[in-house]
Amino acid sequence: MSIDWDEDLLAPIYEGLGVPAVVTLLDGAEHQVTAIDAGEGARIGTNVEVPTLEPAAFVRNAELAQHGLSPRDLVDGTILLNGALWRIANVQPRPTPGGEGQAETMLTLYRDPSLAPATESDIETPTE
Repeated sequence: MSIDWDEDLLAPIYEGLGVPAVVTLLDGAEHQVTAIDAGEGARIGTNVEVPTLEPAAFVRNAELAQHGLSPRDLVDGTILLNGALWRIANVQPRPTPGGEGQAETMLTLYRDPSLAPATESDIETPTE
């Protein structure tokens, strides 16, 4: 029996904890995604995980691929998440045994003063 780490593990988690978000790339292209808001702290690091107070969010690589995106495409773009507009400073893979396509990516975020404040009307809520 083979496990599809994205479908069997991540998809149900994102269905329960994820929220609608809008990612805007540097070229202005907008993509509706589901993200998990890690709030003001996430664990970062490769060999040693260190708690941080930096805001972060998580997105599924499979969903990015459906939009024709790779995680690196998001760097320096923005994400509108839970009514706040954030600049995406960096991306960090969060691997699974199923490989990169069945993994998620952590987005390290920061508030960029040059960005206009977001409003709730900027987020389109998907209909079921």
